[in-house]
Amino acid sequence: MIKILNTTDSLKVVKDNFDNHDRVFFTRFGDCDIIMLSGTDLKGDVLTQAKAWGGNRTIWSKDIQRELKESFTIDHPQYMQGLSCSWETEEGMKNGLFANFKYKERLEQKALQYNKKDVYLSPVLFHYLMCFKNKVFNDFVDQYISGKKILYIGSTPVNHAEKIVGPIAHSVVTPPTNAYYNINEWWTEVEKILKNEDIDVVIPSAGQSSRVISKRIFKMGTKVHSLDLGSIFDIFKKPTRTWLKMKGEELQKIYQ
Repeated sequence: MIKILNTTDSLKVVKDNFDNHDRVFFTRFGDCDIIMLSGTDLKGDVLTQAKAWGGNRTIWSKDIQRELKESFTIDHPQYMQGLSCSWETEEGMKNGLFANFKYKERLEQKALQYNKKDVYLSPVLFHYLMCFKNKVFNDFVDQYISGKKILYIGSTPVNHAEKIVGPIAHSVVTPPTNAYYNINEWWTEVEKILKNEDIDVVIPSAGQSSRVISKRIFKMGTKVHSLDLGSIFDIFKKPTRTWLKMKGEELQKIYQ
């Protein structure tokens, strides 16, 4: 059985690694990631290119399946992974707002086929902190992100992302949907920056491609802190995710 650490314990693991190591990654595997790396949906039907998955509307392909699987199966103590399975219901969580949903057990069965690891971090760690423990979230940003030399990779305008994490030194723009489709076009810019600039923190925010970005940078051996903060940057967009429909307006007021 897989155990998902609660947000308090997950944050402690992240902080301990950031404090003690110069090469650290935190990446998150949601339901769409596990489905896509397995190549079948929750009913067992084989995936095709006829359907887009997740908020980034990613189209499944053999290539993204392979790269997601490679990312998920990395076994290294400083390659921390969040995983969508069954987790503790914490204060404020409810349906649509980080509470467990009914098919977590099937995701767990899929995950165990590819990685036998039985402890993961919370995949909604920073989303939850931003919504319900905002000072804790902001303190983390102030200590580990803001003031560092940041590379942001995603589709949110930099001036919006900076409202959350502070000044961004470099950015690589990815498509707002199906970012993996032309990953090798924008990835060359990521590689160029990482090879020529002294980047401290990488923030990938490109849907399923974020997991691929983490894996590729890890394989490069680059000494950075890479932090997959996910859809928190979508607070400035028209909400499509349930949690943003419920909390987005409140968060906009905080970060405007």
